[in-house]
Amino acid sequence: MDTLFGRDRLRYLDRDGQPISRAVWWELIRCPEYTSLSRKVILVEGREVEVEASWVGVASSREPRPTIFLVTARQYDSRIVQVVGPIWCETMEQAMVEMDAVVALLEA
Repeated sequence: MDTLFGRDRLRYLDRDGQPISRAVWWELIRCPEYTSLSRKVILVEGREVEVEASWVGVASSREPRPTIFLVTARQYDSRIVQVVGPIWCETMEQAMVEMDAVVALLEA
């Protein structure tokens, strides 16, 4: 049984929010064409920052509305620095809106 902190059951959901098995999720999570919704590299103060919206597909059984999408902004130098996020989203559309907002914020 997949549990989160020993109490919650994990739910595996595809990009449409439909239940899938753990085995199917495992195959999908290893496929960048499926997990990556959008990625953009921008310059912030002369450094490259990668902003990405992606599908994660795992949610707690206690979440009435699962947040299975993630938006992050990371700077890659000698180490990874989280610039913004993580921002969890319920839908692919919401993730894309959040990503656009993060890009606009960082480019301002």
